Amino acid sequence: MVAEWAVAAEQMVDLARVSPEPANIMADWTDVSWNSGVLDRKLKELIYLTFDATPTHIFLPGLAGHVHRCLDAGATAREITHLEITLSPSIDTVGRSFELLASLSDRTNSHGEIGP
Repeated sequence: MVAEWAVAAEQMVDLARVSPEPANIMADWTDVSWNSGVLDRKLKELIYLTFDATPTHIFLPGLAGHVHRCLDAGATAREITHLEITLSPSIDTVGRSFELLASLSDRTNSHGEIGP
């Protein structure tokens, strides 16, 4: 996760050099959305996962990180799969999500939930 955030931070610095106003707006929005108490961690991670899965963004390291953090926050494999299918028209992204979830299948119970 540290490497993922280091890449994201580097990209934000690059964006700020080229276009400081949008970079500041994005940083402020991310800070408020993540640190407010309105949405729980699971929902926030599911939302971030959709950003990394959109065809105009497709950031696979971020997608994998958010899938893991969604699971850690209590999301089920079924919720993640449903989200990916309904919100992302990218077949490649859906396929990669299925591959990632399949790799975690040894931790999945009969209800599609990741657990001990």
